[in-house]
This record gives sequence, structure tokens and C-alpha cells, in this order.
Amino acid sequence: MWLPPRTALGLQVDLKQCESKSGAAATVRFRDARSAVVTFLPGRQAASPTRAPTRALQQSRPGFVWIGLANFLDVASSVALLTQRQLSPRLQGQFEDVGFVAHLRDCNGITLELLQTTFQENFLPQPLPSNILRAYPVLGQAKFNISSPEDNLRLYRDLLGMRLLSTQPVPRFGFTLYFLAFCSAQPPQSDPVSLENREWLWQQPFTQVELQHWHTAPSVSTSQADGPSTAQPKPLPTRISLPAEGEQGFASIVLRGPRARLLILRERLTKAGFSVIPSASAAVNTALDEVGADVEFSTKDPDGRVVRFTVAEN
Repeated sequence: MWLPPRTALGLQVDLKQCESKSGAAATVRFRDARSAVVTFLPGRQAASPTRAPTRALQQSRPGFVWIGLANFLDVASSVALLTQRQLSPRLQGQFEDVGFVAHLRDCNGITLELLQTTFQENFLPQPLPSNILRAYPVLGQAKFNISSPEDNLRLYRDLLGMRLLSTQPVPRFGFTLYFLAFCSAQPPQSDPVSLENREWLWQQPFTQVELQHWHTAPSVSTSQADGPSTAQPKPLPTRISLPAEGEQGFASIVLRGPRARLLILRERLTKAGFSVIPSASAAVNTALDEVGADVEFSTKDPDGRVVRFTVAEN
């Protein structure tokens, strides 16, 4: 899976040969080191186009939605320049009370959302960077569909220690968004539903996990530009779908931290009933003491997404 070429978006892409020798992994890094990175891995095959969708798959939503690029001062200007480069971005504009956005697909069909730092009503023209994107973007959000807010908040907020910074109900479209992050920053309002927290959040350099829960049938077309839908409401999805083993798609969320922190999280998750699987390197170092042992491991969130924990002392 690859983003549009580096020359198209002007992002820093580091290539590294994979251990399997099946190709090079591409890690996309951002100018602000507080942002997370995105790594694309080779060798995963696309799902078979001849496989007939089952009833269960028809009533599901994809576990991974899109990559959100934030810190755009003027999304419309960025879209104009990307259009000149024939990348076919779509300017959606102000979406409800969520944000001013545009969307772009890479060559694998992965959606990138471009998110403006202000709502349309608060936009003020200002000097922009002279680079390709007219912005210094960060990985603002990794967006996932979820089946249960309670179960996922228990993991990401209560067990892993992420802060719930914003809760954004979007009743016309039948879903609610939850934004969580590892951070010490204080939002303007303590109530996560507050509108005031939203533009503040779009201006932050750190990456958020965005959880989308569909709970009622939308009353309008999800394209918004088409106006109210005349079609009969579709039944709500009953499950979250993820790629089968070996298929192209989302692989895992990777969280990095000091060894001491990983030990705490591993014990906490085990006591909470989550299956904790040691990494391959940890499995061969079980004879070492706690200080020297490799403590890296993985688990799965309530919808089956793999969450990997790796050591980063700095």
C-alpha cells in the first residue's frame, strides 16, 4: 500500500527493506515530531473481486475508515493546488459542526481527509507555506468504525490512559465521533461535547484515535451534497469488518512507550481479560529478568483490530 508519490504531496517518506525481503516498507513522517507516523507494508494481496459478499459482510462497516491530515490553514487553497497536480481531491467544505474538510484517495483507494484548523465561519485568510500542500500537515486522526462506544472507551481511555478530548454527535447522519489521544494538553472546556473543543483540537500537533459509532439510520444522504435522501433507510450494520489474513488493508495500531510503561499496560490488560500475545522477540527472552526482558506484545481491541505495543525509551 502506498500513498501518492512523495513528489505529489511533498511528505517525507523513508523506505526500509522488510525482514521478509518481500519489498520495502514506506514510513511517512511529518515535520512536527509530536505527530504519529504512517507505515505502509508490501506483500499484502487485494481481496478477491470474485468472492460473493455474505449477508454478514453486507451488514458491516469497515474497521478502518481513513487517515486524517490536520493543520491546514486553508483547505480550499490546498485543494486548488492538488487539483492542478491532477490528484482529484474533493472539497466537501463545512461538514455539520465537525470541521471544514476535503478528501483525496491514494493509488490504493485509501482515503485521506484534509482538515482545516477553523470552521468556515471563522476562517481568515493568512499567509500560507510555499510547499506543495500549502500546509505543514500532521497525522491528525486515524479513524475507525466501532460497534460499541462503551467497550472501546474502556480499552482506549480507561485501560490505556488516552484522554477523551471531544465527543461529537452528528444526529442527521446517525453517528457519533469520539476523539482520544495521549496528551497533557487541556481543552478549552471540560465537557467533551462542547463545540469550543473542536477547532482547538484541529489545531493540535498530536495524533488522535477517532472512533465512529453508527447508532441510528441517517436522515440525509451521506454525501450531504445530494440533499435529503428519498431512499428507504438501510438496516444498521451489525458488525465491523477487517481484512482477512493476507489481504490488503489495515494491519495494526502501534503504540510505543518505555519498558516500564509497557509492563504496566500488559498487566492491566491481562487483569481486564484481554488476550496478551508476546512478540516473537519477547517469546525467546522469557528467561531474562524484568529489566532485561523484551516486553513488547500485542492485543486486540473489542472489534478485532490488532494493537501492538513496542519499546521506545525516548
